[in-house]
Amino acid sequence: MTTTLLTIFLGILLVFIALGVGGKILRLLKIDGLSESEGLIFCVPLGLGITAIGIFFLGILGLFQPIYIAVWLFILLLISITEIEIKNILERVLEFWNKVTSYWQKSTIILRFFTVISIFISLLILVQALTPPWDYDGLMYHLEGSRRFLSAGRIAVDADIYQVNGPFLIEMLFASGIGFGIDSLAKIIHYFFGVIVIFATFIFGNRYLGDNKGWIPAIILISTSSILIFSSFAYVDVAWTCYQFLAIFAMFIWMDTKQSSWLLVSGIFMGFSLGTKYMALGYAVILSLTIVWIGRKRGIKTTLKSIGYFGGTAILVGIPWYLKNLIWTGNPVYPLFFGGEGWPIERVQMASNYLGSFGTGKRVLDYLLLPWNLYFNQIKFTTMGSIEKLNPLFVLVPGYPFVKKLKPLNILAAITLLGFIMWAISSQQIRFLLPLFPILSILSGYVLIRIGSHVPGYRLQRVLIPGILGGFLAAALITAISFYTLIKPLPVILGMETKANFLDRLDGNYSALEYIDNQRNPEEKVFMIWDGRSYYCDGYCLPDTDNYQWTYLVENYHDIPSINRFFQQNQIAYILLNTRNANFMLNHDPVGEHLEAVEYLSNNFLPACGTQIYYQDEIAVYKINCGSTAG
Repeated sequence: MTTTLLTIFLGILLVFIALGVGGKILRLLKIDGLSESEGLIFCVPLGLGITAIGIFFLGILGLFQPIYIAVWLFILLLISITEIEIKNILERVLEFWNKVTSYWQKSTIILRFFTVISIFISLLILVQALTPPWDYDGLMYHLEGSRRFLSAGRIAVDADIYQVNGPFLIEMLFASGIGFGIDSLAKIIHYFFGVIVIFATFIFGNRYLGDNKGWIPAIILISTSSILIFSSFAYVDVAWTCYQFLAIFAMFIWMDTKQSSWLLVSGIFMGFSLGTKYMALGYAVILSLTIVWIGRKRGIKTTLKSIGYFGGTAILVGIPWYLKNLIWTGNPVYPLFFGGEGWPIERVQMASNYLGSFGTGKRVLDYLLLPWNLYFNQIKFTTMGSIEKLNPLFVLVPGYPFVKKLKPLNILAAITLLGFIMWAISSQQIRFLLPLFPILSILSGYVLIRIGSHVPGYRLQRVLIPGILGGFLAAALITAISFYTLIKPLPVILGMETKANFLDRLDGNYSALEYIDNQRNPEEKVFMIWDGRSYYCDGYCLPDTDNYQWTYLVENYHDIPSINRFFQQNQIAYILLNTRNANFMLNHDPVGEHLEAVEYLSNNFLPACGTQIYYQDEIAVYKINCGSTAG
């Protein structure tokens, strides 16, 4: 219970800091005229990004320690206090409450019902965000990378967990929680981004679809369960979605107001997006092309100036991550494409094969059938099963060219199309489509509005859209309740269940590592095969973060004595084998490398050198004890 209260307190403190810092930045850029809700959706993510960049530079300077992070947060707190006086906070809270009350009073019974259901869904997800981290990628690198940097006292190259070398902006915020012993703060931070992106979709909808129409795309986005469920994990995909959408939103306000300062805001958010995912590079190009298209009638000089504002700001904010890699490894997107330290071209190719294995193929027919296959062959596009899915209402988006069009939405549709093409030619994981979800919700919401306006009969028009959205919202509620029932989060956050028991229930990896830790000598290490979750290892694991570890070992050592010598040299005494992930990798094995590795492990190495000492939830542990056949 104490941990839960501390998590909530630190989360609120970070939001307060972000609100003050973000507000100061907007004031320096002479951005004004925003409503309370608009100020909130722009200030908080802006302030969180500035906070994270500061922590990053502490890591570069070798000051990646809790004490220095605390000092940085205290400095930002002082700035926030001077920017937002206590009296001002109370006035703004009261003003915001009055607007909420006014909105509620003006709302129809249907809208009130939808609001209550949406809040209930959000609360169910919030409770799960307060639990100890158990999600796969969080334990593999989002949290583990920050933990390793904190242990080293600085940010450094890590060839074992390649993901931590990429843009790591949001994880800098996660580090503040880990450093203070509150790792669940990472999930709350990510949850904040989920709530903000839903509010931003609502406000964007009100601005461009017509007054009181923003609830339609907002409900579509909420009923796309992926967005909120992902926000309860220690991931960064929803934060990336938030920054990407706010970059687009700010660009649209620039189109309306002609104020160049909004291009700077758009560039800042684009820079934060570049600092969150390598894949944001493609969106930076798309938005740059959009600005060129918008400015084509304003003259070359004006267009170049606009591109300079947007692109220059985006590069300035986002480049530190790429510059760090270029200086330290010679590869700005290390280790992708060009490899580098610890990443020979064979390993790069194996990772590329895996990323390219999602989807149903890359032939012309496969591309044409993508919309169909995304819904009816979904398992080919996901790493997380039913959690990772599209909203069925998104099928309305291709109908946009056939309804009465709006100029702003024409541009949004073009961004959507280019973003989808970029996704289709890269790794076809539905999770990587998340940045398109808000604009898909807006476009599908608009098409739904236009369809509804052509339905004969006033009464049918009034109930059509609420009826459709109500059905999808009900499905989202069932999903949220099912997820809550599966996780059972309340006992652990109330202190009625221990963290260890909670993780034992959800994560066979945790139980296996706990078992090994009770068996092993202090110097002995664990070689993980098709399992990269080493956050709870305390440094004694060699994680398999790119699913290559055993496969690469077999390809390069060829025989049991050589592999055994490798284990002895690295003090490896145990193997942890994730059989579920092994089967998953066999479905993403286009050249058969993993199949050969699985066969060699089960038919050759384990019979000669492994004694199974543990098995639970498809996680097996073997004690390495090579016999005469290994010699």
